[in-house]
Amino acid sequence: MLLQNSTRYIHVILMAVIILAPAMLSAADLAAPIIRLPVSNTPEPGSPIVISASVQDNQGLNRVLLHYRKAGSDEAYSAIPMKQAAGSRLYRATIPRAQLTAPGIEYYIEAIDSTENVSQEPFPSHPRIIAIAGGNDPVLTAAGKKINWLWVAAGVVAAGALAASSGGGSGGSDDPQPSSTLTITAPVP
Repeated sequence: MLLQNSTRYIHVILMAVIILAPAMLSAADLAAPIIRLPVSNTPEPGSPIVISASVQDNQGLNRVLLHYRKAGSDEAYSAIPMKQAAGSRLYRATIPRAQLTAPGIEYYIEAIDSTENVSQEPFPSHPRIIAIAGGNDPVLTAAGKKINWLWVAAGVVAAGALAASSGGGSGGSDDPQPSSTLTITAPVP
């Protein structure tokens, strides 16, 4: 009798797991929100800066935050909530005019969904930058450091020239390979 009751309990537990498992798996949210920043938020001279982004999530958003600080500083970012435009995926926040001083503002957006999955765009270590000149007119610039393609091209040409002049022997010979020297003279950017 005891064995029969134990078997019945195990059967009930297995049935519950089989029935409830798909529902529990479908409720699990493993996807973080998706943030799409516009190519530029063109600031109007003399006015506060409005930052906007399209944000979406498969299960619903809990909050969207704009993090900003003075450009080039190591201080902590200030965070302000972004407000959703009615009936859209567009979120906006305004950086107060008083915060807009030279050299500018760095910012990124953070979205947290209903299950606490987090996305950041761009990353806090490589924020977008709005440069502000001495006249306090904001100008949006690209995030991160610029790549000087002239130096990349010069490096590729130099590497190719060095490889071509090295002889390219098959490696099995005792004959010495000719040596070469490559000198590049260019102004420092």
